[in-house]
Amino acid sequence: MTAPYIYKREPFKELCSSSDWAKYALDLLGGKDECGTFKYSTAGAHLLSVILTKATGKTAREFANEYLFEPIGMKQPPNYEMTTATYMDFIKGKNVCGWVSDPKGNSTGGWGVTLSAVDMARFGQLYLNYGNWNDKQIISREWIGESLQDNSNHYGYLWWLFKEDEFAYCAIGDGGNVICCLPERNMVVAIASKFMMLPKDRMKLIKNYLLPLLDKEKSI
Repeated sequence: MTAPYIYKREPFKELCSSSDWAKYALDLLGGKDECGTFKYSTAGAHLLSVILTKATGKTAREFANEYLFEPIGMKQPPNYEMTTATYMDFIKGKNVCGWVSDPKGNSTGGWGVTLSAVDMARFGQLYLNYGNWNDKQIISREWIGESLQDNSNHYGYLWWLFKEDEFAYCAIGDGGNVICCLPERNMVVAIASKFMMLPKDRMKLIKNYLLPLLDKEKSI
């Protein structure tokens, strides 16, 4: 999220309509911002998926199914081939199940995975446990610590970092989908939402409504 891009507003539809998403994303590089300046980029996240495939010989979906989803009991999403015709169906949530792949077979890196709220919470709990699940280290404890280091952008390795009142780190997806981890409470809040434009602030929902209700119940 610190690479310089030539766009002001990310050309998401154009990216998803192209025949080679990785090439399209790379062609967007070259903006005037200096490297290191924060700029959120779904295209950049997709390149992470392509790099992982080059390094492992497996798509991100195949890799995650084997080394993440299966070990912690998450449902393994099937492949969902994206075409221009099915793009809007995915956005509207019609007949969608799986992990979207681009025309070259790469799993999407910045969006496009359908998960249940329970499975989202499982992943959040894995992170709260510093990568340990049933006494088995699924993700490196050191990696998790590094991925949550605060910085001036308040953004870790694909986690938004919040420090108001109490520390929280959140994966905030399209249309209101959220995995919010609250380490001081050993709590995960998962919200699975149908895609909607400009959803209300989920962090306000969690911090201003949900947590006070839970605190009130504890005091009774």
